[in-house]
Amino acid sequence: MKKSVFETLNTMTTFEEWQAYAEEHWEDIHPEIPRDQWDVYCEVKEKVEARAEEDLRKRWNIEANNWPLGSCHMIWARMKEIFKEEYNIEWKAPAECEPDVYFD
Repeated sequence: MKKSVFETLNTMTTFEEWQAYAEEHWEDIHPEIPRDQWDVYCEVKEKVEARAEEDLRKRWNIEANNWPLGSCHMIWARMKEIFKEEYNIEWKAPAECEPDVYFD
């Protein structure tokens, strides 16, 4: 049986070995973002997520931390728009990266 990426990484003994493997298998480890967009993504992710939540709170008149079931999909859709429109980042939501997992 083939090891998962994370099982393989856990067997490595040096940082250099881990880093080389991680670079070679980037899309398996970070399917949500292309490698060349990673640095910008890391800088703006929290801001984009907060903005998406604020936009939807205003649109739906939702109080903080009182999201209805399934809201994550709307938040991710708004984040995807913001990433694309404002930063030209092709971000994938968790549901796109893990199609066999149900998110609520």
